[in-house]
Amino acid sequence: LIPSGQVLDASAGFVAPAGSVIQVAQGFKTDTFSTASTTFLDVSGLSVTLTPTSSSSKFLIMANVTYLHTFYVGHIKLMRNSTEIGAADTAGSRPTYFLSYSNNINAQTDGPWMREGMDFLDSPNTTSAVTYKLQASSRRDGQGGTFYINRTFPDRDTSGYDARGVSSIV
Repeated sequence: LIPSGQVLDASAGFVAPAGSVIQVAQGFKTDTFSTASTTFLDVSGLSVTLTPTSSSSKFLIMANVTYLHTFYVGHIKLMRNSTEIGAADTAGSRPTYFLSYSNNINAQTDGPWMREGMDFLDSPNTTSAVTYKLQASSRRDGQGGTFYINRTFPDRDTSGYDARGVSSIV
């Protein structure tokens, strides 16, 4: 642990023991997001920027997202700067994103919403600042629907249901 008021400074000769946690950053989203776009869009509030202390630095990215899609499928990408990371292996034309929502509901029903978490250990191999962010898109085959984060589909102003949620990236 670093004593209170002191800064970790490699240029001053301080070297942290292997496995030390040197930086922690959080993006915490309390408002809502929605898109019917088939193009991936940045989700405001769900990004962090870190600067590696060496080219061998590793970052553990933990994302928790509350979301749903009104027509079966929605997708979330994890990005390092402009590069997608944490995706599954390509398998034909199947979606392979960091998080994908797939459920048998449609816009005529309330449908369940999901709270999912995913972790990814990244080795960016750089000493330049790195931005990790989440991007979301609606159903990619153009069949319609809307992807929501932190809200239900009907979003009715009631005290018994249609709650709001939160999402984060650490």
